[in-house]
Amino acid sequence: MPDLIPKIHVDAAAQKVTLKVVGYIQSMSEEQLEAFRAEALAAQGQGIQNVEVYINSMGGDVFAANEMRAIIQSFFGERRAIIGAVCASAAMTVASACQRVEAQGRFSQLMFHRPSIGAYGNVDDIESTVALGKSLEDDMAQYLASWSGQTTDWIRSSWKADFWMGASKAKELGFVHAILSNDERISETQARAALGDKSKGQLPVQVAAVVEAPQPKPSTMDKLELVAAALDLPEGATQKDVTAKVKGLLKTNATLEKANADLKAENETLKKAEADAQKTRITDLVDAAVSAGKITAAKKERFVKLATADFDSTKELLDEMPARESLAGKVNGKGGADAKAEARKDWTFEDYQKKDPKALAAMKQSDPERFKELFNATYSG
Repeated sequence: MPDLIPKIHVDAAAQKVTLKVVGYIQSMSEEQLEAFRAEALAAQGQGIQNVEVYINSMGGDVFAANEMRAIIQSFFGERRAIIGAVCASAAMTVASACQRVEAQGRFSQLMFHRPSIGAYGNVDDIESTVALGKSLEDDMAQYLASWSGQTTDWIRSSWKADFWMGASKAKELGFVHAILSNDERISETQARAALGDKSKGQLPVQVAAVVEAPQPKPSTMDKLELVAAALDLPEGATQKDVTAKVKGLLKTNATLEKANADLKAENETLKKAEADAQKTRITDLVDAAVSAGKITAAKKERFVKLATADFDSTKELLDEMPARESLAGKVNGKGGADAKAEARKDWTFEDYQKKDPKALAAMKQSDPERFKELFNATYSG
């Protein structure tokens, strides 16, 4: 099997490092470990403290796993592990480096057992190796207990054989903090990736138990039944029934599209009619004001714009404006403007402010020269 070399992906924008531990953990050379440390150090140099460790591994070399655990704990403050298909044996050592462990789905499997070592040589050599094995056991029992909240006595009593846990059981025992989905099955591809195995050999029974069974491809008849069900056709519908239903739906859709287009055209016609009617109202209003002498023809365009923006307010303003005396009125000696205008001919700016401020406001719009004359007479003296 090829060596697993942990790979780091640094996402500077998200301020997060992603570390993938997938496949069998073989012993790593010092060069490989140095490369791993260098990548972790570079991420730390960018101020990145968060690491997400994705684990899909049956385990492997305990010393390589311990070194990975040490690097993860040394270089990152916020550590999160996500368990894929399986996290077993030495892979549990890597997961224990993280403060939070989450299972990808209910299919995720976790396993711990006593560390295995090989002994050879003379009696002294073997006794030394046994001492090493006991030291590794003590360390493993301690970090598994610290991780889960279980006691070291419980750990030691549980690992007399391989101790397998599904995600739900692992959550119950404290090894998993959360399960990210309710999926209960994984693909065979995911399972073999965890083993670092590209062959077609038999999968371990605990992993094989959660692998999806191959799904047969639907036959032509199965597809017809699925389409018929989607079209709400009765059981036993034929290809002819399906075709007739589809043609009917297409015809209905075409009818609805035409009706929608007709409604849209009718709406546009109504909008144009309303706009034309409003334009006529504005023109009639302003023309009437010009005819009455309330405004001059030169001011017509200004009042058309005012009425377009706010018809009601403009109409109210024009209604309050006094009509100017016509030339015929002057010739006939009728005395000029109406009685109201006559009574106000000697009003000052203050008189308008006190007695009829609305008329003063109207004067500012319709006769700004008169407005300015009264203002200056009152306040510029």
